[in-house]
Amino acid sequence: MQDVNDIIKEIGADSLELEAQKQVLEQFFTMLNDRVGIALGEQMTDDQLDTFDKVREEGGDEKAFEWLAQNVPEYPNIYRKEFEGLKEEIKEVVADLGATSS
Repeated sequence: MQDVNDIIKEIGADSLELEAQKQVLEQFFTMLNDRVGIALGEQMTDDQLDTFDKVREEGGDEKAFEWLAQNVPEYPNIYRKEFEGLKEEIKEVVADLGATSS
């Protein structure tokens, strides 16, 4: 995973105050988790979704990621695609905010 400072720079939020950077990152990762979840849900059967939910509830995130690696081999590609796409979208929003505040 990429360092958060690198993400801040890439999306152009490095000129924002620290608190604003934290808010941007928090929103970024919330949106990323939502998008990855939706994309994964489209790839999995209902049985897989039920099993994944059970594994996550009983074993936590680490077990859930292990399960994904074994059962959804395209997970890393899905994550990367959503991550890169969201970075580009956020970069545009940050640029627009900078333009309107000038």
